[in-house]
Amino acid sequence: MSSETGDGATHMVFLSRKRKELSALHEMAAICEAQNQLTQNVQTRMQQINSLLDDDKHGSRQTVSELPSFASDTEEEAYWKTRVAELSIPTPRLEGVQQGNATAVTRDLREKARCRQEALTRANDTANGTAAAQPQEPAGIITPTLVHKRK
Repeated sequence: MSSETGDGATHMVFLSRKRKELSALHEMAAICEAQNQLTQNVQTRMQQINSLLDDDKHGSRQTVSELPSFASDTEEEAYWKTRVAELSIPTPRLEGVQQGNATAVTRDLREKARCRQEALTRANDTANGTAAAQPQEPAGIITPTLVHKRK
């Protein structure tokens, strides 16, 4: 009977460890997906920039004399509204990512993935009984502050 209880506890520890591993893998997959979306976003923007540069090289810009002639003001107004709408199409963004902030988000995602991987490794080492006494890194850097005395 006691061996069955011990085996059950061992199985529970094993299942708990596997759940943690699967959870960490799921989180890392989400991070990879966010990075892939960011990469695709950057590639799309680079293609748009390259196509604009190619258009400029081939002289496809319309000059004032090359603009279409309009029979009425309403036709011209409709043309310019369409043109402005074409040029005003928003660029795709990741949820929660603002322009200029993509690098910081990627860096933050990588740091979170690294911390989760370290935590998973420590949990596995602890569960396996192979945890070595390692000094823990400080949680943050303490910076001195100036204290002003009142007179």
